Amino acid sequence: MGYTDLQVPLAQPERAQQSGTLVLREHRGHRLGARMKVAVLRDLAAGLPAVRRISTYNSDSNRPMVAVNDALGFRPAGQLSVWSTHLA
Repeated sequence: MGYTDLQVPLAQPERAQQSGTLVLREHRGHRLGARMKVAVLRDLAAGLPAVRRISTYNSDSNRPMVAVNDALGFRPAGQLSVWSTHLA
């Protein structure tokens, strides 16, 4: 139904990166993404108390996840540009 992941680098155990939080289309709209993020953040605080900063990312157009991140205390810290091309 959903997936989220979190990495804590051995070289910087005070920093964590929460990457993708994905919910299958047919399960969206039930706050599953928010519940997964909260569960991972609680586990992180309990299991790795040295972590002091958590970074995440998402598209500005994904308003539901922007709202989740905002509610959890995440704040914008930069902008990412993605470029692509078609290969013949």
